[in-house]
Amino acid sequence: MKHDYIEKSDSSAAQSRALAQALRGRHFDIYNPGLAARSLVRLFPLVPDAALAAAARLAMGNIGISQQAAHKISTGTMAAWAAGLYPKRKYNTILIGAPSGGVSHIGSILDAPFLTSHFLFCFSDLRNIDDMNATLATAKRLARIIARRNPGIHLVAHCDPIHDRPVLIFINHIRAKLLSVPRVYENFIAEHLAPAGTLALVNCTYPWLQYRISPRFTFQVGGLGGVPDTEYIEGSERVDRYLRKHGITKQRGGWRLRVGRYQLERLPESEWGSMPRFNDSVREFARRGGYRVLTLTADHPDKFGELALELHMEASRRDGVEPAYIFADCFNQLDPAANLKSRLLPLWLPYYCDNSFAYAERMLRKVTPDTLALLTLHPSFAAPFDMRPLDDWLELFTRAGIPPRLIGVDRHRFPHDISNVHDFGRQLRNFVRTHNDPVRARLDSGTLADAAQRIGIVVDEQ
Repeated sequence: MKHDYIEKSDSSAAQSRALAQALRGRHFDIYNPGLAARSLVRLFPLVPDAALAAAARLAMGNIGISQQAAHKISTGTMAAWAAGLYPKRKYNTILIGAPSGGVSHIGSILDAPFLTSHFLFCFSDLRNIDDMNATLATAKRLARIIARRNPGIHLVAHCDPIHDRPVLIFINHIRAKLLSVPRVYENFIAEHLAPAGTLALVNCTYPWLQYRISPRFTFQVGGLGGVPDTEYIEGSERVDRYLRKHGITKQRGGWRLRVGRYQLERLPESEWGSMPRFNDSVREFARRGGYRVLTLTADHPDKFGELALELHMEASRRDGVEPAYIFADCFNQLDPAANLKSRLLPLWLPYYCDNSFAYAERMLRKVTPDTLALLTLHPSFAAPFDMRPLDDWLELFTRAGIPPRLIGVDRHRFPHDISNVHDFGRQLRNFVRTHNDPVRARLDSGTLADAAQRIGIVVDEQ
């Protein structure tokens, strides 16, 4: 397949795929294991934890693509894959821009597709993952190949030795971020946006320190969580303890490139941040085509999760029904169709770290005390030191008066829990089959703008 170099389990790709399935009224299971895989996973409770963790890391080693794939990467092919996910019909609203799980839930309640500006490539690369210069050496060579053939993208080599540590043993992450609207997106909008429809531009200004390697290539150490960008680069006592835990005794002062060779700049964060040039391109395209553009600007991806919660609450108000459940999903484990079929208020968590914990605590104050809860968390196998333990999450919901039911999470093995490959989709579909309470209302861009302004998202209409 021409687009097989796109990592389909990446946050952006998974959230786009989940929304596309919801617009068809279908469930989304990011893993979708076959019969053989399901049978194998059933044996996992019998396998010792250490052996299971080793097997999971070995499986992760098979997700990387050949470095030769860099020569095949095409902006047009990536955009065609993303646009091709959605049903070919008219939409009153089309979302475009920075991805998040919140955006997927927003799209589902608006009956609106989402055209992402981000694509991830996972290149096979065995190396010392704590040596940022070794990671950069490979990424720089690959980025040069990709950039030469694709002038309309910015590339970020993204290396997070805390949250992504198990997979980094095998993988060198490079993310492509669009700088201009691809022709495929222009054609999709022209064909599928209804007359007088709205193009809703998702602008996430979440920043992160990055090394400037070349005009269209930067290098990011770390990512969203409870560890700030400066701590990744400058180090700290807890970073040193983390390195010693992993047998790294000589390295101190965090993870950095050679001092003085490359300048650090505060730029849009690799995974969640919007590129200003892309936003400008969207507005220019809309001006030329006479389209209405609604720009939604927030400084963190969880703000769009809050917007999704507000919109789903509004939809239930219009239905005249009090939601019985809230579903806290996490990272790429989501299924917006389940939220619509069983009236599950969405509480999307970017991760399961300290910051997401504080965000969840704030959001739980918005729901009525007699609401019940479902909870899933992404099993990263990394156990980063900014992780809030599963027991803390259970206590948080219980303290709010809504003790949660776990979906796809093995309480005794999390976060080293590979059984969610089988359990997440199966358990959630089983829940939906026994809780038939569909959301009937679908909202428009006017309601979107009102809800966004109400929670502090900056709204600009062109």
